[in-house]
Amino acid sequence: MYVGIDVTHPTANSGIDISIAAMVSNFDLAATRYTNEIFAQMAARETVERFEYQFRRLMIKFQKVPFDSTYRRLASTYCCLSRWCERFGDVADCFHRAKMHQARIYFLMLIFLNFMMLFFVMEMPPDSWTTLTHADPDLDVTYTYIVIQKRHITRFYQPSGKDDKGNATYVNVLSGTVIDNTVVSPKLFDFYLASQIGAIGTTRPAHYTVVVDEWMLSADQIYEMCYKLCFLYARCRIPVSLPCPVYYAHLVCEKAKEVYKTLNSRHEFDGVEELELRKNEIERRLAVHEAYPGMHFV
Repeated sequence: MYVGIDVTHPTANSGIDISIAAMVSNFDLAATRYTNEIFAQMAARETVERFEYQFRRLMIKFQKVPFDSTYRRLASTYCCLSRWCERFGDVADCFHRAKMHQARIYFLMLIFLNFMMLFFVMEMPPDSWTTLTHADPDLDVTYTYIVIQKRHITRFYQPSGKDDKGNATYVNVLSGTVIDNTVVSPKLFDFYLASQIGAIGTTRPAHYTVVVDEWMLSADQIYEMCYKLCFLYARCRIPVSLPCPVYYAHLVCEKAKEVYKTLNSRHEFDGVEELELRKNEIERRLAVHEAYPGMHFV
């Protein structure tokens, strides 16, 4: 299960007065079909309010996928925090985040892992983890939490010979290039992955930092996993610069923001003064009907 989370904040003259968060997750083992949840947040914050409730709903949707217990044992659950964090596990979850100071990244990691651990130990039938896994003793949940940063100034090139004047020339690195030494932290497990094909301009690699790794994946397994996620983006035939759930969460946020701007311009929410009621009404109006068969954000 791959889950991508993104948050969009209001800017000057944007026409919105709230932050909108989106959580996207797959509900098939091929990780090609996704569903989403949308949150309205009154405060401009990076953490997602009511995260555990929305994540439980996504887990239940994934649990309804008709595959037998053998595939269930082999399936990996991945959750992504859009543009941000990632964590993998045997029944693992990954989150993607970006644009954050390192200390803030660790702070958010503790918050979200705490939410997840509470979810997995709570006995709240029919939504508890025991119910979701049919009390299968082989499913021991582990966490690998990886932060992905897109906005940085690090670039990589490879030499391509010399021009007519004898000056050295350089081109973009190949898709799938991993840089895990020299320019990375001496204390953290971090690396750069240039997953996209730099057809135009300069390739900007994503910076990955493995914050927690309970699944005990090898470095090569993490590289491969992150790289393969970049091939699943439905809008493009070639690998993109970030795992596809990250992009999907961003698209959901942008679409929800435009819908909210239209509704707000019509004064649709003026009659709702109480904060929680207003948030619930906004989420209800922005939500996609459960019977909708496709991925509206693609």
